[in-house]
Amino acid sequence: MGVESYVSPFLGISLPVQEINAGHLQDNTLVPTAMQTKPKKNARKRRKLSGMKRIAATTRERSRIEHLNCAFHTLRSRIPTQPSDVKLTKVETLRLAMSYITHLQKLLDDIENQKKEKSTDCDSALIPLL
Repeated sequence: MGVESYVSPFLGISLPVQEINAGHLQDNTLVPTAMQTKPKKNARKRRKLSGMKRIAATTRERSRIEHLNCAFHTLRSRIPTQPSDVKLTKVETLRLAMSYITHLQKLLDDIENQKKEKSTDCDSALIPLL
């Protein structure tokens, strides 16, 4: 009755209040209107699919997951693991694949560096002879 606005302790702004005289509140408690439950008019409604569309969507999703699992199975078979009978999770498989690719890339870089060193050693050995 005497309070026209309520200052939110979190935001520091005034919010309008409304007296509630419900049967369960007997002391004229003031509640901010922002805290009251209101039916949402513009609430996003989940679109329900018809029976056949839902079945088709479920089938597509199942097929997608099967393809993804097949790809992970193939990736697991290509990555060396110790022991080999342990099934890795998807995250572990991806992390191990990344580290294996990095390892292979370093091996290739080392081979290239060795070839370059050999060619420069051969070239430097030929120069004094000329």
